[in-house]
Amino acid sequence: MRFIEKLVDFCYNIGKTKERIDDYMNLKKMTAQISIFLKDGIMNPSKYKKNINEIFDNLFSKEVLSINIDGAPDDMPLVRCTSKDNMLSYDFSRKRINFSINFTSKNKLISFDDYKNKVLELITNDLLSVTDISRIGIAFVYYYDLEDKNNNYWINKYSFPFSSNSTSQLSYTINNSFEKNDIKFNNIINLSNASINGKNFPIVSVDLNNVPNNILTEEQITFILTKCSNYSIDTVSKLLNDDEQ
Repeated sequence: MRFIEKLVDFCYNIGKTKERIDDYMNLKKMTAQISIFLKDGIMNPSKYKKNINEIFDNLFSKEVLSINIDGAPDDMPLVRCTSKDNMLSYDFSRKRINFSINFTSKNKLISFDDYKNKVLELITNDLLSVTDISRIGIAFVYYYDLEDKNNNYWINKYSFPFSSNSTSQLSYTINNSFEKNDIKFNNIINLSNASINGKNFPIVSVDLNNVPNNILTEEQITFILTKCSNYSIDTVSKLLNDDEQ
């Protein structure tokens, strides 16, 4: 029985699940985000725009926002820049930076691995000299390239005890937490539905982040950004479809 089927069976005491639906080839990348949580914070994020653009080979060519407000909330974006086609973007607040990538763009400006490496370069070359980092998060959104008109794909796949006729949207969340390299991780997967260009599709969201710590070492930061792969399309496909996890 598949990992998620086991959880559904345990939570709802269903018993026998329906015939499995395997859709390895239909799982597609939609968006991803790397989040950096700054423990001490940075008072003037705008002064890092030039360094960020140099590290990212001038990909962030559009400045959407650049302000400096005394007393602004720690999570309020003060700098926002994007690539020319909006495939890449980042938001920089005093205590958090989000680097996003949109895989649905026709232009392939950079691979996700290269994107991660450049985030790591920014952290080690610039950020760690002015602030400690307490948390790193990597979030992926995938979609199944199968139109789900009645929002019943997940209900049928895992035999959820709901009526598809009366359920307009499903959201089911699992946190398969673990510990590695002296880091405690949240490993969250969410099954849901979403409308894309007027059509409904099954959505899989994966969020890997360390449980907040006072300080992450440079070695731990490097491990999170280069060695963790729980959010990869192969790992997620296996989790959704394999018999044993």
